[in-house]
Amino acid sequence: MTTRSNEPDTELSAPDRRRRLAALGIAAICVLAVIIGGYAIYRAATSGDGPKSDTEQVEDQARGYLDDMSDGDLRGATDRMCQALGPVVSGQGPELPAGGEGTRKGEVVVDDVTITGDTATVAGALRYGSASVDMPMTLRRESDGWCITDVQ
Repeated sequence: MTTRSNEPDTELSAPDRRRRLAALGIAAICVLAVIIGGYAIYRAATSGDGPKSDTEQVEDQARGYLDDMSDGDLRGATDRMCQALGPVVSGQGPELPAGGEGTRKGEVVVDDVTITGDTATVAGALRYGSASVDMPMTLRRESDGWCITDVQ
């Protein structure tokens, strides 16, 4: 006489095992997708790499111009000018104080940015120790960003 236990049969057939394994695999992939998606959303929300404001774009362009001038990179400074002004800017630029040992790197100062429509004015300067060269400039918004139209 055989006795039967009240416990269910725990041994699965081969097709049942494959179905259970497939279900576990799909569940693992879904959990992984949710984790990766959540992390991507978190990074996008906290990165701060969104589009820059007009003021930030104008400041970047003005600082870049002043850095180029400070480094003696007239080509780089010219590239920041509006295309309508032409590829070459006449004149030598402002008179910059001579630095020691062949260097003339100055401190870039952007004090004030005022934007009115598609025009911006910047109160910029280069400081070399106690000497300062004011370089106020005007910028214009074009289809590809802000460019410099005038430096005084």
